[in-house]
Amino acid sequence: MLNDAKLRALARGHDNTSPKKIADSNGLAALVRPNGQISFIFRFRLNAKQQNFTLGQYPNLSLKAARERATQCRKWLADGFDPRVQARIEKQANREQLTVRQAVDFWLTDSETAAADSYRKQFEKHIFPHLGDLPIDQLDTAAWLKVFSDIKRGTYHRAAPNAAAYVFGLTKTAMKYCRARQMVKTTVLNDLSAGDVGATVNKRDRVLKQNELNDAVAWSNDIRNPFYYRALLKLLITFGCRLSELRLSTIKEWDMSAMVWTAPKQHTKTGIEIQRPIPAALAPVLASLINDRKSGLLLTENKTVGSVSNYIIGISRKLGHDSWTAHDLRRTFATCLADMGVHHHVIEALLGHTLPGVAGIYNRSHLINEKREALELWISSGVKL
Repeated sequence: MLNDAKLRALARGHDNTSPKKIADSNGLAALVRPNGQISFIFRFRLNAKQQNFTLGQYPNLSLKAARERATQCRKWLADGFDPRVQARIEKQANREQLTVRQAVDFWLTDSETAAADSYRKQFEKHIFPHLGDLPIDQLDTAAWLKVFSDIKRGTYHRAAPNAAAYVFGLTKTAMKYCRARQMVKTTVLNDLSAGDVGATVNKRDRVLKQNELNDAVAWSNDIRNPFYYRALLKLLITFGCRLSELRLSTIKEWDMSAMVWTAPKQHTKTGIEIQRPIPAALAPVLASLINDRKSGLLLTENKTVGSVSNYIIGISRKLGHDSWTAHDLRRTFATCLADMGVHHHVIEALLGHTLPGVAGIYNRSHLINEKREALELWISSGVKL
């Protein structure tokens, strides 16, 4: 049998004109050329013929690794497979393994999520510098926990327990999306929760009072304030929509003849198109926004979600309120409509939520008439634009 001492001696070469073949065990042998180059080969019989399969060269391939490969070859033979073919299949599979960066990019691009740019920035900051170029299927739980721990403790940036939990959730979603499409196999995060890696954010329950809502509308009507944010705030209050649906909205989404706004699926969180009627009172506002432009963004500028979110919080503070966010406006919209007696399924449709159960599968109605009645009620009774 072979050992490392014998292999090192054989590597000095020999005087024979043809290679020497030194047997080990289980079909493994070392083929030693006169110049000392050593190749591990697996010898086997297939279809009554003697075959040789080169496993690799020593010392790049260790004796231990060569024996493990030979054992795998014997298992393939026992199952009726040609080891040479199976090895090529395995090598191709390994070559095509997605890196962490490739898996995340596939998820963000293929899912067409509206928040893709925001999500990508989180990965570029916290994940890609450390794991981005590594095969995602080869990373174990410990490797991921190390990265999330670094985010939580502030190893490379400011300590951010909430961000650790947030990035963990994004990573888990990306893995699930790719796994469902047979792009990856990893399940290393399945048994973990956000609380295991960071601090989960407490769910907010902030609902604006009527006087606060009136103040916000008044701010949106004050021409001394920036045009972009006046229009954004008024539309957020009117529709109770997600911030990105407006931030990314283009003029062509707004059909002023039918008085319907259609948010395309690539701008919605659920990936489903959302149609919302345009209240009559909002027509002059939209006319000033469109202003004979045929294309482009409705709000004219492409601002980042972070800057817009922070500015909205700043508005609440300027008004002397306890801080509220764009999402708090959305919660206020839903709560007030419910208090006005609007049916739950209509509110959910306006919010752009997927209906649960069978209704969500078979009911594809946009409920335009019901939505229009709800929004007109909201404008006339809940909020004065």
